[in-house]
Amino acid sequence: MKWYQSHKLTILIILFLLLMNVNQPILAKAAITKKEEHQIQTVLNKSNANVMVLVDGEHRRQPVRIQHSTVPKDSPQYITEKKLFPIGSTQKLLTGMLVLRAVKDHKLSFNTKLSKYFPQVPNSKQITVRELLTHTSGLADKSRFSDQPLPDQNAQLGYSLSHLSSSGGHGWIYASVNYALLSGILSKIYHESYADMVKDYYIKPNHLKQTKFYYQVKDPQTVLGTGMLAGNQQSHWHHIKRQLSTYLGAGDMLISPADYWVILTQAFNSHRPLFKEIMHAKVAPDSHYFAGGYVRDGILHSNGTVEGYTCNVFTNGKKTMILFSNSMSSKDTDNLSNQVAKVYFK
Repeated sequence: MKWYQSHKLTILIILFLLLMNVNQPILAKAAITKKEEHQIQTVLNKSNANVMVLVDGEHRRQPVRIQHSTVPKDSPQYITEKKLFPIGSTQKLLTGMLVLRAVKDHKLSFNTKLSKYFPQVPNSKQITVRELLTHTSGLADKSRFSDQPLPDQNAQLGYSLSHLSSSGGHGWIYASVNYALLSGILSKIYHESYADMVKDYYIKPNHLKQTKFYYQVKDPQTVLGTGMLAGNQQSHWHHIKRQLSTYLGAGDMLISPADYWVILTQAFNSHRPLFKEIMHAKVAPDSHYFAGGYVRDGILHSNGTVEGYTCNVFTNGKKTMILFSNSMSSKDTDNLSNQVAKVYFK
């Protein structure tokens, strides 16, 4: 008791410092320099596009925003960090990491045959999980636009199974059905929906509020508008849902730029063994694609397009860059993001 009384002040100071440290943001590995920020701003200004780029700031959860706008701030098309944004095929990164987790947990093997879970798919006995991850399964999409938005995962899987073709070959064919089937396999393995897995693995640990599946969006005004499509927000949203709903695990999510930054950087850093597995994987030789992204020269790149929205992701494990636009074609977005990446990853 005497010892406690004599050291009471010291103990209180130590406890105070520990509590202060708990609330400190995690420092980023490589914050952008002012010179790089100026160079990227110049590239965006020359593009004359409505575009936002997020790059590493001083703290991992607080990126630096670099933006060029062609619309006023009160426009529904003005890109903000809080409005929901269809992330398109970049979602395959999230699905890919869930598959890698299943492999790590010995729930699945890269050599597991598709026929174990979906024997009704033609040539499924010759298709492996690795080939689904690398788009070398021989499967192709017949259509990615339903007549009406699909109501749930069972309907999504049913649509994918009835709108695919199978060549029996193993050449590279980019097809969202590969990741829809991977999502279905994950559900069968873990006995829960793909949405619940995403919630447990990405959303809840990061305390995110602006990360949703298309069927969870109740108010279309919470979704960023786009100048690429005509019509009011309500009819535009109905049109978009018809496409999003066919992309189970491959583009059926809308995430605010702020939330998406947290999800990706936390996934790349907190689950580093899975990230390293992507970076050092045996990729498809003619595409360099594996588990949701293209791996070239030490950089992982993923791009997504959904009817007027484009999103590109770049990371090397130390630096991360995400580009969002609602005014450019996929080709123009790729060109612009490559210019920005040359500045940031030089």
